[in-house]
Order: sequence, then structure tokens, then C-alpha cells
Amino acid sequence: MAIDFNCPQCRKTLRVGDEYGGKQAQCPSCSMVVQIPLAGGGSPPQPFGASPAPSPYAASPPAAPGYGAAPGQYDYGAANPYSAPQTQQLSPSQMPLAGGPIVVTQPTVGEVFGEAWRMFQRHGLKLFLAMLVIFVISWVLLFIVGMVVAMFFGGQVAIQPQAGPGDLKALLPFIISIYILLLLWGSFIHSGMINYAFKLCRGAEPQFGELFSGGRYYLKMLGLMFLFLLIVMGVAIIMGLLSAIHPILGLMAYVVGLIYIMMVIWSAPFALVDQNVGPIQALRLADKISKGNKLTSFLVLLLILLIYFGFFVVQIALISMAPRVGGILSLILGLVFACAITPYLLSLFTVMYLKMTGQYAQIEQD
Repeated sequence: MAIDFNCPQCRKTLRVGDEYGGKQAQCPSCSMVVQIPLAGGGSPPQPFGASPAPSPYAASPPAAPGYGAAPGQYDYGAANPYSAPQTQQLSPSQMPLAGGPIVVTQPTVGEVFGEAWRMFQRHGLKLFLAMLVIFVISWVLLFIVGMVVAMFFGGQVAIQPQAGPGDLKALLPFIISIYILLLLWGSFIHSGMINYAFKLCRGAEPQFGELFSGGRYYLKMLGLMFLFLLIVMGVAIIMGLLSAIHPILGLMAYVVGLIYIMMVIWSAPFALVDQNVGPIQALRLADKISKGNKLTSFLVLLLILLIYFGFFVVQIALISMAPRVGGILSLILGLVFACAITPYLLSLFTVMYLKMTGQYAQIEQD
């Protein structure tokens, strides 16, 4: 069966499969993101936390196309509202491009890794080039900030094994500056990366410049990163209190607390971009998504940590065998590893989010 509906902006009749009912799509004629009705004419469910749909009587209906000109005139270049409707079939590559209602599902670890690998096979080169550009820009920004801080705060301070508190204090402006840069730049580029990955996963062909499209989410993502920082600081305070009782107890509390937090809130940045909500609402959505998915999230995070640990062991082995040559090889290997693993991790978390929210369908339709 198919669902026929009109675009509320250009009035073009569109047709989609009934499996897309309740989701959103981009009109191929005017590019407006429209809500697809349910099969049978029902109203689509509201996304979690969304405001109720406005009443159709709250404002005057838009003028019919062609009748917006001055009295006595008619725009003959516009569509005739009385002509027979022209139905256009939306292809899977054109939809859905916007976040649909969240319906929490419970995918398995194998499903998440399998679909992420299939997405990476299709779009790995694009993601690799995107990450490479981001890494280069990030290092350039770090270099510039380092030079500026060195200029205003008296140059670099060499940390020796017997460095005193004064040496460490002199580095404080540099450390704070780097952290602020990471927070400001990271909030911007993280939003763009997620938006870029969403479009790839949903079958669109985003332009390379859309990596830097995070401006519309910037303040929200910055607020979310600040909330993350407060949460981590809260866990650290609890760790400090428990460490007063016993150091091991404090360390265990910190590790367990961080793991649990990551299992719950990892999806918050994706929910923020996907549903275009604020930081508090994104955390609420993340908590909702985690219901029934904590074990899957834990296993995925554990496997990622094991991959990083294995790579760290390889680097240590290279440096131990030949300090000079091994150090260079370790640096080169680290850059290659970062450029290779980061695109896959972006694919992995994007697929996992879309699967857990019942939105992932693009690759499965092939």
C-alpha cells in the first residue's frame, strides 16, 4: 500500500510506502521537511517531549498558489490549484531526512556492529576524508592557541622530573585555553559530524560543507557539553568522598559511575541533533532510549575500550623494541588508527542510536 499526501508548502501530491507513516521526509519539489500521515489517515504520534500540534484554526490558511499577487492580477507562472494533482513518488534516498517519532527498540550487539560495518563499507571513504579534514583543522587551531598563550604568558615551561608547583602553575593558562578550545570547537564540529552521519545513514548525499553545519545546534550542544562536565565533576566529588574512606572504594565508585553514565547519556548528542531539542530534553530522551538498552550499550562500549587497549599495547611494544624508530612508527600508526577508527565509531553510534529509536531503515531496505 502507499500513502498519498500533499506538501503543505508547494501543494504537490507525494506518495510513499505505508511503512513510512508517522515519519518525516523532505519534499523533492520545495525541500520542505513534512510530516507523513499514518496509513489509513490517522495522526502520527508526537515525538517524546514535543509540543502539541497547533490548531488548524489558530491562523488563516495560506493563500492558494497563484493568488498572492495584487488584486486583479494572477501569477500565471504558479501552479493552478484546480488542475489535476501530479503525484511524485519519493525514493528511499529522499526519506526520512528528519528525525521521526522515537519508538524505543532493543537491537542486539551483533545487529549494531553488523549494520555499522555495512554503512562504513558504503560511506567509509567519505567519513575518512571528513575526519582527516577535521583533524587537520583541529591541530591547526591547537597550534594557534598554543602560540597565542605562549606569547601572552611568557612562553613554554619545560616540565622536568623535579618540576615544582610554580612550573605547573605556569602551564595552567595553556591547559585552560586548550580545554576552552576543545569545548567551543568540539561542540560546533560534533554537531556537524552527527548531522552529516545522519544524512548518510538515511540515504541522502550530504555536501562536504555540511560537516560545518553545526551552527544551528551550537548553543544547545555547548549547553549539553557543560552539563556533561557537571555530571563528571559530580562523580569525581563522590569519588573524593569515598576515597577518604578507602582509596580503592573511591576508584571503583568513579569507574562504575562513569560507565553507568556513559551507558545512559551517550545518545544525548544524537537526540539533540536528531530531534532538535535543548540539552535538558536531550538528556531525558537519552534516559528514555536507555530503557532496555543498557546491556547493549555497555557491551558496545566495552568492545570499543578493548580495541583501544589492544592498540595501546601495540604502541608500547613498538616503543620498547626500538625507542627512536618505534616512537615514529607509533606516531604514524596512531594517526592512521585515529583516522580509521573514528569514522567507524561515528557510523557505529549513529546506527545504534537510529536502531534504538526505531528509525533505522535505510540499509535494511536494499
